Parts: sequence; C-alpha cells; structure tokens
Amino acid sequence: MASESAVSGLPRVGFWRRFLALIIDMTIILIPLQAVVAVLYANTNGVIQGNFGFTITSCSPLTQIPDGLQPAPPEGINGAAECRTSFLGFDINRVLIVSKTTQSGNVTTSVSQSYALDAKGLPSDGVFDVTWAAVLLLLAYLVIMEIRSGRTLGKRATGIKVIDAAAPDRVGISAGKALWRQVMMWIGLAPGFIAPIALSGFFSTAELEPFFNGPYFLPALILIGLIGFGWSLWIVISLVRKVDPIYDRIAGTSVLRT
Repeated sequence: MASESAVSGLPRVGFWRRFLALIIDMTIILIPLQAVVAVLYANTNGVIQGNFGFTITSCSPLTQIPDGLQPAPPEGINGAAECRTSFLGFDINRVLIVSKTTQSGNVTTSVSQSYALDAKGLPSDGVFDVTWAAVLLLLAYLVIMEIRSGRTLGKRATGIKVIDAAAPDRVGISAGKALWRQVMMWIGLAPGFIAPIALSGFFSTAELEPFFNGPYFLPALILIGLIGFGWSLWIVISLVRKVDPIYDRIAGTSVLRT
C-alpha cells in the first residue's frame, strides 16, 4: 500500500504516544462541551442531556416505578433503578432502567428498558441527547487539524504528526485521507453502537423480547464483541510493533515523530 512507499524506512510512532495524544485531544474538546451540557441541563429542566465519558454515574434501586411509561416496560418486571450521571457534581443525565430477570435452570436471562428522566426525575419524552453532537465535533476537530498541519494539539504535545505516505514533505494530509483514517480507526466498533440504535428505532420492547430470550441473542452478542475486540487487538498489536495499523495503511498515511 501507499504507506510502504516513500516512508518505508522511517520509524513509526508506538502505542503510548498515540494513545496519550488522543486522551489529550479528547480532554481539550469534550470537557468544555460537558461543562456546557451541565449548564444547559440545569436551565432546561433536563431537556438537554449528554454523557461524553468524563463523568460519574450512580444508580439507586426503586421500589415503585412511575405510571404511564412509553413504550410499556416488559411484562413481569422485577427490578428498577434510577441512574444519575454527574460532571463535577452537576447532573447531566438521569435515566430510569426497568428490568425483568428470569432463571431457567443454570441460565439467567435479563431484559431491560431505559426511560429518559428530566431534572426532577420525572419521565420525559422531550429529552434531547447531544452525545452524538460531541462525537461529531471531536471527529471534525481531528480531521480539520490533520488536514491543516497533520498535528492536533495532542499530537503537538507528544511530538508526533500524521503525514501522507506518498508525499511525506507535504504539510498536512488531504481531506479524504484525514476522514478515511478516522472512520477506519473506529469501524470495528461500529456494530456495537449501531445494533442497539437500529433495534430500538425499528422495534418495540414487546417485539424485541422474543429475540432477547431466544437462541440467537447470545451468539449475536458474542459476535459483535469479538469483532470489536479483534479489530482493537489488531490495531494495538500493530502499534506495539511500531508498524502502520490497518487504518493508516488503508488511508495511505503514517504517524512519525516530529
């Protein structure tokens, strides 16, 4: 591939520098956004919510659940909990989780349904989760910075940069390569994110219950987990060996020390 041409003899950056650069970039972008969400949450009665990972979540069991939940919870529920997520002590998300756990021999099956709550802890159909917007902003930041100079703020701090493997003297990389390397970096984890959203968007809880209790749920769950784990492991092994990981090879890019 392209990454094996003009820069084939240059040493690649290993795992820890890349990982630290990503953590710095996520901190720079997501923490201010999380603070904004905390302010919006407090001023909209919990209509605006979002959880970007720099938070603390605690759950408390409930003895009684609110009436009129939509969609209706699974029949025969035997568990309920309210989970509150906070950022620096300020609430940014509240959710009610009801569940039904059944035991058949040595097999335990659990079906759960989540309901968004407002800032007062009441069920709300008007909650707007902005987590997706934060992810898109982080992606846009990474792509734009790599187009401009090949270096995000995290990469500058760790002394590394992304280069076009076919044109290593060029400052920055093309928009297509910058976007493509980000997409391919995370594509192995996509089934784990897309499947729950797709199922909940097209099917009701009652329609999904036979699937969750059926023979295909566990194999599907295992398959999704293996895909994500295998993709991540493949990338980590490449980085530990200091060779271009699959997403850099597909995009035609490399990451070198400055």
